[in-house]
Amino acid sequence: MIITAYYPMIYVNDLNAALKQYCEELGFERLHTLDAGVIKLHVLAVNGYRLDIFTSSIEEMKGNREGFYAMRVNVREFDEAIAYYEKKGYKMQREPFRGTSAIHTVLMNDEGERLFVFHHIRKDR
Repeated sequence: MIITAYYPMIYVNDLNAALKQYCEELGFERLHTLDAGVIKLHVLAVNGYRLDIFTSSIEEMKGNREGFYAMRVNVREFDEAIAYYEKKGYKMQREPFRGTSAIHTVLMNDEGERLFVFHHIRKDR
C-alpha cells in the first residue's frame, strides 16, 4: 500500500470559529476547501505541516461531543488500503463516497479510533 499523505483531522461544530483560530490566530494558511454538501472541509498548512478541519451534518459524525480527532490517509489504491485496514481491525462506517475527483470513506476500530481514507482520482494529462 502506498500512502501519499498522513496527517490529523479535527471535527468541529463551529467551522467559522475554528478557521478564525487556526488561520488568524495560529498562522495556518488555507490550501484547499471542499464543500460536499454534508461535509465541509478545509486543508490547512503551517511550516510544511498539514491539518484538516471539518464539519458535517451527518448525525453519526456529530455524536454527543464538541468534536473529535481522526487521521487522514491519502492512498494510491483505495481498495487495497481498505482491505489492509480491515485486517488491522478497522470497520467501514459508511459506504465510500465517490466524487469526480476523489473516493473516500471513514473507518473505525473498536477503540473508537477513526481513519478517513482518501484516494484522489488522477486525470490523464
